[in-house]
Amino acid sequence: MIAREAHRKLCASFLFGRARRQAGFTLLDMLIVVVILGIVGLSTFPQMRGLLAERRLKAATTELVSAIQYASSLAVRYQRPFGVYLNGAGNTIEVFDQRYRAETSPHVDAAPPVTAAGVIVNPLTKAWYVTDLDDFMQPDQLRLYAFFTNPILFYPDGHSSSYGAWFLLNSSAIGYYLIYVNGMTGRVTVSQ
Repeated sequence: MIAREAHRKLCASFLFGRARRQAGFTLLDMLIVVVILGIVGLSTFPQMRGLLAERRLKAATTELVSAIQYASSLAVRYQRPFGVYLNGAGNTIEVFDQRYRAETSPHVDAAPPVTAAGVIVNPLTKAWYVTDLDDFMQPDQLRLYAFFTNPILFYPDGHSSSYGAWFLLNSSAIGYYLIYVNGMTGRVTVSQ
């Protein structure tokens, strides 16, 4: 009977010890999981980087379209010409009031307030409406091209100074967006 009790205790301790060892993860198990996650992460990283760059190109295109539409709406609202100047060399967009474009001093009391060159205030950022497209992507990864006489002006009836203005936002790694402004209606169309 004592031998049987000792045998039962020995078997129970062996079984419970084995169960305790199987309940947790070993260092080898953890290393295998980390290696598998690393391989999966490395294989998806280029795709994620491409998606991020595509999102930045779309954001820059949205900013350009917003600037064009804002200049058009200001012309209708204030009943005088407003414009958009696209600086391809500096990769910037400016929205300006044509009445003050040649002025050398700012007019902060004007409606809307303008700088010395007639650049107006951006209603969202409360800063001057000069957008640097290099802020959206790495420098030299995004180029702005304007296929018309720059700048483009919008008049109180909604038409623009150009019969049709074409803009191209090009990213050599991702692709491009082509923006068209109809000169008669001021309507903006974006295509890829």
